[in-house]
Amino acid sequence: MAKSSSNRQSSKSTQPGSIGRTGGEAKKPTAAIILLIVGGLVVFVGGLLSAFGYYGIQSIISNPGAYATELARYNLTLNSTVMSVMSAEIPLLVLSAIVGIIVGIALLIDGIMVMKRPGMTRNLGIIAIVFSVISLASNYGGFIIGFILSIIGGILAFRFKE
Repeated sequence: MAKSSSNRQSSKSTQPGSIGRTGGEAKKPTAAIILLIVGGLVVFVGGLLSAFGYYGIQSIISNPGAYATELARYNLTLNSTVMSVMSAEIPLLVLSAIVGIIVGIALLIDGIMVMKRPGMTRNLGIIAIVFSVISLASNYGGFIIGFILSIIGGILAFRFKE
């Protein structure tokens, strides 16, 4: 009789609703989490690089004399046409940098949320896919690599079943 009571106790601890490592932990979409976090980091770094590119061009425009020798080496001239084209591209670089930084942070947060709340993976997967598509406005989604990683992570999160 002692054996039957110990068998009942061990079967209770492995039931799905029990507390502990044997059956109480929810499954997590590990691949989706990793892909979303890494993809978000790549998009974020791409946004930062766009921001540094903006400041590099801004310094060329503000001090063209310092770069005249370098530009002459490549047979370029500092005339009004080149300056107007460069100044027209600056708002695009700023927008690219802002989009990259914001979307990269959003994808990082999305990956963390998928890890913390595995029950919401379907909704978080949709959000990740939307932010991945938006990331294309920022240096092609983190040099395309961030876009690919985060879109695959979003699809995996969307399709995850507990």
